[in-house]
Amino acid sequence: MNLEKTLESTRRTYPYIFLILINLIVFYKYWLGISTPPWDFLGGGMVEQYRFYKDGGFFSPPSWFPYAWFGIPEYQMVQDGGWFIPVWITAEIFGWYPANAARVQALLVLFGAIGMYKLSFTFVKSKYLATIAGTLYLFIPVFYSNAQHYSSVRSAAFLPWVLFFIHPENISKTRISVFLGSLVIFQTITGSYPGNLIATFYTVLIYFFVVCIFSSNNKYQYLKSLSIMSLAGISMGLIRYLPVIQLQETFPSDVGNQAGVRIYNLAYLIFPFIGKDLPYEDPTLRSIYIGSFALAVIFYLNYKNKKLIPWLTLFIMSTILMLSNTLNTGIREIIPFINISRFAITDWRNTFNLSVIMIVILTIKYIQDQKVIDHFKTRILALATLLVFISITAYQSGQSIINLAFYSILTIIFFFYFKKTSIKSNLSKSLTLVLISSSAVLFVFQNSFSWMTTVKEQNFNIYNNTFTNVFEYVKYPLKSRPARVSFLPTPLTPENYKNDQRYNRFWLTGGFGAFGYHNIKDIESYSALFPRLEKESDPVVNFLLAKGKQVITDGNQNLEQKLTDCTASISCPNDLGIEVAQQVFDKEREVFKIKSERSFTMIQNEIYSPIWSGTVCDDLKCDSIATSSTLKSLRTWDLPPGDYLFTTEAKTPLNNQRWILFWFGLSIALLSTARRKSTLELMYHRQ
Repeated sequence: MNLEKTLESTRRTYPYIFLILINLIVFYKYWLGISTPPWDFLGGGMVEQYRFYKDGGFFSPPSWFPYAWFGIPEYQMVQDGGWFIPVWITAEIFGWYPANAARVQALLVLFGAIGMYKLSFTFVKSKYLATIAGTLYLFIPVFYSNAQHYSSVRSAAFLPWVLFFIHPENISKTRISVFLGSLVIFQTITGSYPGNLIATFYTVLIYFFVVCIFSSNNKYQYLKSLSIMSLAGISMGLIRYLPVIQLQETFPSDVGNQAGVRIYNLAYLIFPFIGKDLPYEDPTLRSIYIGSFALAVIFYLNYKNKKLIPWLTLFIMSTILMLSNTLNTGIREIIPFINISRFAITDWRNTFNLSVIMIVILTIKYIQDQKVIDHFKTRILALATLLVFISITAYQSGQSIINLAFYSILTIIFFFYFKKTSIKSNLSKSLTLVLISSSAVLFVFQNSFSWMTTVKEQNFNIYNNTFTNVFEYVKYPLKSRPARVSFLPTPLTPENYKNDQRYNRFWLTGGFGAFGYHNIKDIESYSALFPRLEKESDPVVNFLLAKGKQVITDGNQNLEQKLTDCTASISCPNDLGIEVAQQVFDKEREVFKIKSERSFTMIQNEIYSPIWSGTVCDDLKCDSIATSSTLKSLRTWDLPPGDYLFTTEAKTPLNNQRWILFWFGLSIALLSTARRKSTLELMYHRQ
C-alpha cells in the first residue's frame, strides 16, 4: 500500500522534478553564484534594484536617485524591480547582489516553465505533453538571448500564469485562485518591460475572446470572478504606473520599430545566434528560436484540428507584430500603445513562442488521438525546403558548416522519430524528453556568451572590487553636494557613456556620477544634454559637473556666460546683494538660508524634474514654490524677497493616490478568498 502511494506521488510530481533538474543543469553556475547574465543585468538594472531597497523599500519607496545622470526620478525606472515580490524578499532576507539576482532569474525561468506546464495541462490533460510544453518553454530565447534584460525575462515567466488563471477552469478552482491570479497580474505589471506588458495585454484580450468566454459554463460567475481578479491586480499594479500616467511626456511614444523580424531571422528558428553578420549586431534582437523538435512537429500540423485555432490566431498576430515592414508600421500607428516600444521582436516573441509550443503539443495530441498522418511526402518536402533556405541564410551570416549540418539533421531525425515512434510507453516518453532537453541544452550552451558571464570578472571591471565589499562612503545628509565624477573626457557620444559601466559603482558608494546607462533618453531635461555632450566644452554640462552651486539672476540675459563664470569661481558671482547659503543636501531634500530684498531667480546645478517642489517658510507662514527649467535642463526657482528658509523636496506624483489604489486592490483580492465556496467544495458537497 505504501509502495502504491509512493508510486502515485512520484507520478504526480515527476513533471516538476524533471523541470527542476533541467533548470539545475542549465543554470548551475547561477545557482552556485559563479555566473550571472551580462551587460544590462549587471549595469543599470542591478544597481537600480539595489538602491530601491537600500534607500527605501516596498512600503517606503525612494523618490529620487542622486547617483547617476545628475540625478534620476524613481518613477522613471519602470524596470527597476520596485514592488516585484521576488526582488523584495531576496533584498530583505538575503541581500540584493549579483549572485542572488542571478539565482532569482534562474528561479523565474523555472517558474515560467511550470506555468507553461500548468497552462498546457488545462488544454491537453496529459502530464507527458504538458511536461514537453514546460520543457520547451524553459528554452525560449528570451531567457538566453535577452537574459540581460531582467524585465523581459519576468514578462516571459509570468505570461503563462496570467493565461492560466484567466481560464474559466482555473479561475475558480480553489478558494484562493482569484487572489493568486490578482497577484500574478500585479507582478506582471510591476515586473514587465513596458513593451512586453502591452503585448501581454493584447495577448490576454485575444485569448479571452477566442478561448475563455466560450469555455465558460457559467458566464456570469466567470465574468464576475475575472472582473474581481483584474480590478484587484490592476489596482495594485498602478503603484508602478500611476505617476507615469500623470507625467506621460517623460515616456516614449511613436518611437517606431527599430528591431523587427526579417527574412534572415528565420535562420534563428533552430540555429545558434552567432555569426559575423548578425541582425542589428545585437544578440538580444535576433533569435526567434523554437528548436529542432518544435520545427519538426509543426510540419505535422493538420488543418482539421480545430483546437489549434486560438493558438494559430496568437501565432499569426505575434508574427505580424514582430515583423519589420510596412504592414507592421501601419498597425503600430493604429492600435493604441503598441508603438511605445521600439523592439518589436522582444515585445511579441514571448507570445510567439508560447503559441508555437501550444501548437506543437496540440498537434502531437491530435495525431495520437487520430492515429493518422496524411500527405507525408508533401510534409517532408516542405520541411526540407525550409531547412535548405534557412541554412543558406545562416551560412551567409557566418554560421559554421558543422552547425548547419548538425541542427538540420537533428530536425530531420526528430521528424522521422515522431512518425516512426509510438510514444506511449514510459521508456519512449522518457527518451523523447531526454532528446528534446539534450538538444536544447547543447543549443543554449553554444550561446552561453549572451546569457552568462563570470561574477568575479564583472565585479572588478565595474565596481573595482567585489560587489559586497563596496561600501557607501557618503554620509547623508551633506551640507552641499560634491562635484560629480566623470570617467570620460568630452566630447561624448551616446556609445561612450552607455557602454561604460564604471558609473554604476556610484549606486553602491552613494557618490555622484555624471552619466551611465539608464532610462532617461525620453525626458527632455536629459535629452537636451545629448548634443551638448558632443561638444569639447559646454557651459551647462560643466555647471552640472561642478560641486553644488547656485546662479542668482534677475533675468535671462547671458545665461550661459553666467553659468561659466559660476563654474569657474569658488562662489558664484552675485552683484544683486542676495545671500544664499545651502545648509542641507540630502538624497531627496535640500535646505537653503536666504536673505533678499527683492524677487530673484535661483538656478541650481542640478537636473530639472517636475517631481521637485519647494517651500518658503518665514516666522509667520509657509508658501509653496514650483520649479521650472532653464536651458531645458537646470532646476530653477523663482523666489520672493524676505529672510527665510527655502526647502526643496522630491515627491513622486500621485503617491498617496497610488497607495490608496494598492490597498484597495489588495483588500479586494483578500476578500475574494472568502466570498464563496470554491468550485471543488461545491462539487464535493453535491456528491
